[in-house]
Amino acid sequence: MTVTVCDSDWQKMQGLHTQWLGEEKQMLVDQHKQQEVLWLKQSQRLTDIVKNNEGVWISTKLFYIVGSLSLLSIITIAIEIAFYVYFHWIQ
Repeated sequence: MTVTVCDSDWQKMQGLHTQWLGEEKQMLVDQHKQQEVLWLKQSQRLTDIVKNNEGVWISTKLFYIVGSLSLLSIITIAIEIAFYVYFHWIQ
């Protein structure tokens, strides 16, 4: 199949294609700008949250209390297992 296109129609198609590419490029630039604005807003929001000590943060006191209790529980369980093994299997 062969197609013949006159020069004026070919120029018109190239012009439409160039116009379409320009519109697409502009749309991508606009989208990039919108995304950048959203990232800046999110960054500012996170900065404000951290600056104001908002959000879910574990305090140092609570960390040491929970950590100490967890460590104490693990040591207690290890000692219980050691006593169980010593009194039931060794003697």
